[in-house]
Amino acid sequence: MDPAVCRDAHCVSLLTDFGNIDGYVGAVKGLLLSVNPRLTLVDLSHDIESHDVVQAAYVLGRHYRYFPRGTVHLAVVDPGVGGKRRGVVVESADWLFVGPDNGIFSHIYDELEAAIFAIDEASLLPQQPSDLFHARDIFAPIAGRLTLGLPACEVGSPLDECVSIPLSRPLTTARGIEGHVIHVDRFGNMVTDIPIDLVRSEIGETECVIEVADRKIEMIRRSYDCVEAGELLAVFGSSGFLEISANMRNAAELLAAARGEPVVVTCR
Repeated sequence: MDPAVCRDAHCVSLLTDFGNIDGYVGAVKGLLLSVNPRLTLVDLSHDIESHDVVQAAYVLGRHYRYFPRGTVHLAVVDPGVGGKRRGVVVESADWLFVGPDNGIFSHIYDELEAAIFAIDEASLLPQQPSDLFHARDIFAPIAGRLTLGLPACEVGSPLDECVSIPLSRPLTTARGIEGHVIHVDRFGNMVTDIPIDLVRSEIGETECVIEVADRKIEMIRRSYDCVEAGELLAVFGSSGFLEISANMRNAAELLAAARGEPVVVTCR
């Protein structure tokens, strides 16, 4: 891994559960621009469910790769703010990540070779940060300085281990491919942990039956309008994984299903 990440992007993405009502996001952006007025700030999402680190980790893991090399991803869903959890900077060959050490970077650790540093260098920390707003008072200043060329290794001590959430992975069994729903988007599409290539190699798109929440869905469709309005279908989503959807309806509501729901793909 090249430890010297290119900083030419001058871009920071923001992922939080703050919403857009109370001004918290604006305060974080203001602090970032105070450190580096040249920044481009991109809102990845501020509508993560309150305290839902698993959802935040998923969203970050799916979308970080679409940003320019050198982007700093500031991700803060932090139910343990003010407690014993550490703040960290994660440095990969192409991107930097800043936020709490609570599992929010689990997909990053799984997918990228990275160096991890605790944010504990006293000279970089404010004298009296808020105990309850580390996004503004600690993480944003560090992210801003990283875009100006601060080496990640200078934010604090190197770490060998960090908090990581167990990631769901499918199994190939005598029954078929057994997986789970790992995310439900705002449309009610249920994203599974079953990748496209696994379905194609083990069963095939037209020969499979998807079992979920006591329902059976035959074959993989190319688009939502391949079925009637309100009808369930299975598609290969833009993330590269099998999804359970409904044409112009909320599939999760139709199935009374949520994250963690078992999904089995069998051969008909």
